[in-house]
Amino acid sequence: MGNDVNRASNYIKLVYYAAWIRCQIYIMGLLVGWVLQKYKHVRINIILNFFLWFLGGSLMLTVLFGLYHYNQGHPLSLFWRAVYSALSKPAWGLGLTWLTVSCYYGYGGPINQFMSWNIWVPLGRLSYCAYLVHYPLITYVYGLEKNAIYYSSLWQIIMNYFIPITVLSFAIALILSILVEVPVGKLETLLLRPRRHEKYFKDKNGPSWEITNNHGNIIEEKKKKRNKILRFC
Repeated sequence: MGNDVNRASNYIKLVYYAAWIRCQIYIMGLLVGWVLQKYKHVRINIILNFFLWFLGGSLMLTVLFGLYHYNQGHPLSLFWRAVYSALSKPAWGLGLTWLTVSCYYGYGGPINQFMSWNIWVPLGRLSYCAYLVHYPLITYVYGLEKNAIYYSSLWQIIMNYFIPITVLSFAIALILSILVEVPVGKLETLLLRPRRHEKYFKDKNGPSWEITNNHGNIIEEKKKKRNKILRFC
């Protein structure tokens, strides 16, 4: 029993929590973001689009249900355990990559329409903060149990754990976003945006202002007169 506990603890510390195990999907996300910013318009062949949707969906379903027999009590060999541990996260990332790319370029069909609903906008803004707080909440909720937790049904898991933890995560994420994420984002914008300076000049229509960047290019010019007062924007 003690050896099993030590093995589980070592697996969690060295494999499950390890940053180098999960970094590949973050790298994939960075590369996808760079591609989407660099290539704004891409034409995708309909056959290629269908094939990649099939491939991406197959990879994601394999990750979801690949351990079905293992969860039913049938042990896997060391080779297949290593394969799943090493490739499951990149495979899931590849599926998400094509889903994102296809929807971005307008080839997502009904999935793109579903993901474009306005209801997802506020949830998307809170998703990162919810990601940060959800795991401590899982630990806290499980820690409230006075007895050992046994799986009885999917409905029991959804009602007792999934829904409460999800609602609490987004509620705390809203507070965290208002108090931390939004103010820090505004401050970052003020500190890191290109510096601009104002230059006064005259033209035939009267005084005006020219706001230029460090290279001297005009980036904004507005004139407004009201009650003989010139307001600068």
